Amino acid sequence: MYLKKDRETGNLFSELFPFGGKLNEKNQWFKLSKIIPWDKMDRVYAKYFSEIGRPAKDSRRVTGLLIVKHRKSYSDRDLIDEFSENIYVQYFCGYEQFISGKEINYSTLCKLRKRLGKEYFKSFEKELIEILVKEKVLRPKELMLDATVCPSDITYPTDIKLLNVVREWLCDKINYIRRKAEIKEKVRTYRRVARKLYLSCQKKRRKSKKMILKAKKKLIRYVRRNLKQFETIFLKASGKLKLKIKEELENRLKVARKIYEQQKEMVEKKVNKIKDRIVSFHLPEVRPIVRGKDGKKVEFGPKVVLSYVDGFGFLDKISFDAYNESTELKNSLNTFKERFDKAPDCVTTDRIFGTRENRRLLHALDIEDNFIPLGRSSPDKSKQKRIKKAQKRRNRIEGMIGTGKCKYKLERVRYRI
Repeated sequence: MYLKKDRETGNLFSELFPFGGKLNEKNQWFKLSKIIPWDKMDRVYAKYFSEIGRPAKDSRRVTGLLIVKHRKSYSDRDLIDEFSENIYVQYFCGYEQFISGKEINYSTLCKLRKRLGKEYFKSFEKELIEILVKEKVLRPKELMLDATVCPSDITYPTDIKLLNVVREWLCDKINYIRRKAEIKEKVRTYRRVARKLYLSCQKKRRKSKKMILKAKKKLIRYVRRNLKQFETIFLKASGKLKLKIKEELENRLKVARKIYEQQKEMVEKKVNKIKDRIVSFHLPEVRPIVRGKDGKKVEFGPKVVLSYVDGFGFLDKISFDAYNESTELKNSLNTFKERFDKAPDCVTTDRIFGTRENRRLLHALDIEDNFIPLGRSSPDKSKQKRIKKAQKRRNRIEGMIGTGKCKYKLERVRYRI
C-alpha cells in the first residue's frame, strides 16, 4: 500500500534554527530539489504498490536517495550514513525535521530497485527532460554519438581459473546439500587434489602452452566428475530442499554445465574461440568485447551507445553481446525523436558511423551530417571548416565518457541486477 505524503509545511528544521536561521539556498541539493518533478514521480511510484497492506516507503525519500547515490558514487551503506548525517540530503529527500537515526536500511534500496525496474527510471528521465527543455536548460539541436564498454566487476578470466571456480562451487554445494538433506553417504570430490593441481599451475610466473593445456584437461575431468556427483545427490535430496533453493541451484547448474561443455569443446577442437563464450560463472551474461584499445584489447562487460545533447549524456543502447555500433544510428535517431519530439538538426560522430548507408539515411531525413568526407577532399572550403570544427566539438562526448568512468564508477560496474 502507498500513502501520499502532505508536502505543505511550515518552517523547515526549526529545532536546528531556533533563532530564525534557514537553509542555504545555494546548496546543490537545495537547488536540485526545485527542478525534480516530485509530484509526477509520486503518481508513477504509487502504481507499483497495491491499495491495501503495509504502507510503502515515501517516493521522494527513495528517489532522492537513489539520485544522491549516483551523484556521489556511494555504496548503499555509505549512502545511508550520509543521509543520517547531512541535513541537506534529508531536505532533498523530503524531510522537515532532522532525523539522527537510520530511517531506512541499505538492503531496502536493493529490493526497491528490483521492484521498480528500469521502466520507473525511464519515466523519471522523461519527466526531467521535459522540465529541462521547458526551462531552456537543454536545447536539443546537435546529436553526438559514441560507443564504449563499461567493464563488469569480474576477475580477469582465464580457462583454468574459470574451471576452478566451477569446481569449487560444485564441491561446496555437494556438501551443502548433504547437510541440508541429512545424507550420511560420503562423496569423494577430490577437492584437495584438484586445488593442489590448480595452485601448482597458477603460482608459476611463466606458463607454457603445454603446461596450461595439461592442467586444463585435468580440471575438465574433475569438473565432469563433480557434475555427476552433484546431479546424483541433488536428485536424492530434491524432496527435502525448499523450492527457492532448488531453483537457484538448478540455474547455477545449467551455467556450470555450459562452461564445462564449452571448455571441453575448445580442447577437443583445439580452438580458442567459441560462440557465446561464458567468461564469468557468477555473471554468465558477460561476454568478451574486442575493442582494440591501447592496453585493453579485450574488455568484459556491456557495450553501450551513448548520445550527447547540449551538455547532457543519454544511454541509447546497452548489450552484453558484441555488435557494430555503426548499425545503431537509426535507433539513436528514433530515440532522440522520442525524447524531444523532434529530429536533430545535425549529427556528429566518429569515423565508424560514417558508412554509406548512414550517409544516405541522414540525407533522406534532411539532417546535416558532420562525417569526415569519403574519397578526395571537397573543394568547398566552408564545408571542410564546418566538419573540422564539429569534429573538435565531438571531444565533449569523449570527456563525458571519461568522467563517467573516473567519477561515476562506470570503469567497474558492480550492479548485479
